[in-house]
Amino acid sequence: MRSRRRHRIDRPVLQIVFRFDASPVIGGGHAIRCVALAAELSRLGHRCGFTANEDGVKLAAAILPDADFMRPSDESDEAGDMQKRWPGGVDWLVVDHYGRSVSFEQLFKGWSRKVMAVDDRPTRSHACDILLDQTLDRSEIEYRALVNSDCKVLTGVGFTLIREEFRKHRMLALARRGAIPQLPQIVVSFGASDAGKASLRALEALQLVKLPIRIKILVGRLCPHLDEIEEAVIRNQRTTLVVDPASIARHFAEADLAIGAPGTTAWEWACLGLPAIVIPVADNQSDNAAALARRGLVIALPAIANVTREEIAFAVSSLFDRPAHWRSMSQTASRLVDGNGVKRVVDAMVGA
Repeated sequence: MRSRRRHRIDRPVLQIVFRFDASPVIGGGHAIRCVALAAELSRLGHRCGFTANEDGVKLAAAILPDADFMRPSDESDEAGDMQKRWPGGVDWLVVDHYGRSVSFEQLFKGWSRKVMAVDDRPTRSHACDILLDQTLDRSEIEYRALVNSDCKVLTGVGFTLIREEFRKHRMLALARRGAIPQLPQIVVSFGASDAGKASLRALEALQLVKLPIRIKILVGRLCPHLDEIEEAVIRNQRTTLVVDPASIARHFAEADLAIGAPGTTAWEWACLGLPAIVIPVADNQSDNAAALARRGLVIALPAIANVTREEIAFAVSSLFDRPAHWRSMSQTASRLVDGNGVKRVVDAMVGA
């Protein structure tokens, strides 16, 4: 039995290890939501470690630099490497990875006291104690045939994993949603790697908008076409570029409209009551875009490979011409996502 020291709220200190990856192809959403959960656990005094590829480690380390990181050296014996790195075993293994199946989760029986699986679609079986799917309108019954009978299933936006910085900026952001300012600011954010050069496509489209606007593009330093974005921004006096923002929540809170992908970031916008135009950049985002649009949180456009500049420009102009609709989107989003989902997930883990 592993010995556990006690932290300040007189509960056992848990050891949690997260497994995820990030890349320009799959994006950084898996990393971001795991880091949000790890940050809350760390704040409460628990110990967190990460197993991820190089891009995943860089994303997580930018937010939690003092965490314990491991880069898998051999995928054929990844479980063995993890067990060597944490030889005393762990309390929780959190797997947020489309490429790791139920057989991967089963490898850790005995070494990890509990397993949590994070998923987005009820199409795979899992060997876990908690199943988390924060998809809008997802129901527990959709997973019941895919997990053990004693698995706790957490579904829906009430369990959205959002970092504390968004909760801190929530009141400031909501206070500015009463009216569209005379010079509204549009934030363009398609993730750190900007999959499909979506930010460039959006910037081209925004040149067709005749209304007075300010444009801010957020990307990561690992973006493979950062030089193209920098050149495009230089040519556009209405646009600024922020690379690896220290506080992305502040930039979202100060914006009046977001343009981006309907992934993890969409929940951060919702928490801040930020109306959004979403453009899928991955196949698995189309369903989420449609669901968000049905509930009135966003305007959903075709996927990045199909959307036209004219469609993007029309969506922006028409929304700013309808301030009542803009306010309705903001209110609907902020009511749906209160920013406390990560606390609910932590309560489920600590109480298990």
